[in-house]
Amino acid sequence: MDFPRTVDEITPEWLTQVLRESGVNDGVSVASFEATNVGDTAGVAGVVTRLELLYNRTTLDAPSSVIVKQAVADDEMRAITAPLNHIEARFFNELASSSGFPTPRSYFSESDRESGYVVHVLEDLGHLRPANPVRDVELPDAQSALRSLAIMHARWWNDGRLLDHQWLRALDQPETIDWLMSGYGQNLDGFLRVAEGHIPIGIEEIANKLRPAASRMYADFAKPPFTLIHGDFKPANLFFDDSSTKQPVVAFDWQLAGRSNAADDLAQFITLGFSTETRRVHERQLLAEYHSQLVDGGVEDYSYDELIEHFRIALLARLPIRLTVIAKFGENMIKTEEGRKTFFSMVERLQTLIDWNCDEVIPK
Repeated sequence: MDFPRTVDEITPEWLTQVLRESGVNDGVSVASFEATNVGDTAGVAGVVTRLELLYNRTTLDAPSSVIVKQAVADDEMRAITAPLNHIEARFFNELASSSGFPTPRSYFSESDRESGYVVHVLEDLGHLRPANPVRDVELPDAQSALRSLAIMHARWWNDGRLLDHQWLRALDQPETIDWLMSGYGQNLDGFLRVAEGHIPIGIEEIANKLRPAASRMYADFAKPPFTLIHGDFKPANLFFDDSSTKQPVVAFDWQLAGRSNAADDLAQFITLGFSTETRRVHERQLLAEYHSQLVDGGVEDYSYDELIEHFRIALLARLPIRLTVIAKFGENMIKTEEGRKTFFSMVERLQTLIDWNCDEVIPK
């Protein structure tokens, strides 16, 4: 597939073609651009670059800047993220506009599944307010985020059209279970080593108990109800548009988009959105409000008690991913001050599994 694998391979001519074919360029050409790496943790699981564009003449139609997201150069890291890069490219090309959740506009998205290389040219959301990835998300922001999430979940609730998109991550696919559980023991060992001294008491026991029961748990969790999920729904993947009252939240990083139980997104958001103390104050209110909004969106025959049971299972279902991320990327993350804060926050917030007695829902 012919697309630039690195920032150095991007040319003004290629950007001009991309913008013209996406319909946002009024005939001007990109004369040059200035590239800036975005974020201290860029390069951990992907390379994110802001391109400031200079055109050959004044234009009001074409964007002044774009965000380019590409795969890492490291072969091992790129092999890990290759399936995810493919999912995100398909999402932007096939489902983003109809998802029901605001996303950055995609001017170009393409991936090579075999090599793992990918390039996205996306709308620059730098004018919007980002969430702080370490501090607690503010309650009004959390309520807005889960309200928008409920809108998307209700729109796709048990919708058979999702079955037409077999590239969506789904827990009833053997390859998904294999991906989640691949190297589980090694990743657990790596997690215990990298996160030593910060792991909540009881997490190691849950992780060991889950290992032989995980496949059965995933198979049960994949049964209806299902919906379209973001898959990595956390404050760090959101921007807030304070000028909008309808849906003031925009979500990016759709690498884990899937067809799954709605509680998957809730588990990610509530675990990573709050410190343990703040979560304990707000989580029940947020879950109850989310359920009410599902009902308002037309979801029937799904009780609050069912949601809570699925939420507990979803916390468990995400554990192998957390172990993998921490084991594989932890050492890189702790090389920067921002990365260290994010890393230790991720580890310490696993306390959620203890507070919800998730060991009780592991299949016997």
